[in-house]
Amino acid sequence: MAIEDPNVIDAVIHDSETDCVSLVAIHAGEWCEKNHCIDLLKSKLDNYLEFLSSGKFSKLYSQYSHKEVRIQLELGKKPPLFISNFLDALKSELKEEYKINFIVNVHDLPG
Repeated sequence: MAIEDPNVIDAVIHDSETDCVSLVAIHAGEWCEKNHCIDLLKSKLDNYLEFLSSGKFSKLYSQYSHKEVRIQLELGKKPPLFISNFLDALKSELKEEYKINFIVNVHDLPG
């Protein structure tokens, strides 16, 4: 459950087709209790925003510093409604306040 480690950027991926860079967070496990899950997601994504705003991203990935950066959440299971609602609100907030696109991909993995 990668969202449980908020201090780690799970992946940094450059998409050569769109020329965008994604900071990827991954959650492949089961969904937990309502408040706990939302707190974990908030903490993880707040750290991603801090990574960008502090200049750490530009310093560590200078080759991408001039590229559009988005945050991408990869999910192994469809989230419950309360998480989907939270992610929808977050998508709007990131776009309006930070001008960052937020993408959520659900893979619906077995198990």
